[in-house]
Amino acid sequence: MIRIKYIQILEWVIGLSFLAFIVMSAYQLWWPYEVIRFKEVRILNPDRITRGSAVWIDILYDKLMPIPADVVKVVVCGNKVIVVSKEIGANPMGQDKHTVVPVIIPEITPKGEKCYIRSVYTYHVNPLRSIPVVLETPCFTVN
Repeated sequence: MIRIKYIQILEWVIGLSFLAFIVMSAYQLWWPYEVIRFKEVRILNPDRITRGSAVWIDILYDKLMPIPADVVKVVVCGNKVIVVSKEIGANPMGQDKHTVVPVIIPEITPKGEKCYIRSVYTYHVNPLRSIPVVLETPCFTVN
C-alpha cells in the first residue's frame, strides 16, 4: 500500500516537471523581446563615396538588453548583393545612444548605381531563440 503511494507521488512529480518544462520552453520561444530600437540612420559623407573608400554611418538608437550581436553588413546595388563584413559587436546599453560606423565599399561595387547598406544584427536572447534586427541606410551613389 505504501509502495503504491510512492509510485503515484513519483508520477505526479514527473508529470508536473514535464509540464513546467513545456511552459518555460513556450515562454522562451514566444515572449516578445525587443533588444534594440534604431531611431535615426544617416550617411555623413553621401557625396564622397567611391569604391574602396569608407561610408560613415551615423546611428541613433535605444539599446534595451545587454546582449552582443552577430552582425552581417552587405552593400546592395540593384540586384547585386556584396558581403562587406561579418563580425560580433556589442553596443552600449541605454537610451539615445549614438555611434558612427565606417563601412568600406568593396572594389567590385558597380560605379554610378544607387546603393544602400543593409546590416543584419542577430541577437541570441536565449538558447532557443534568436532575434534578427535589420538596419538599412538611405540610398547613395557610388562615384
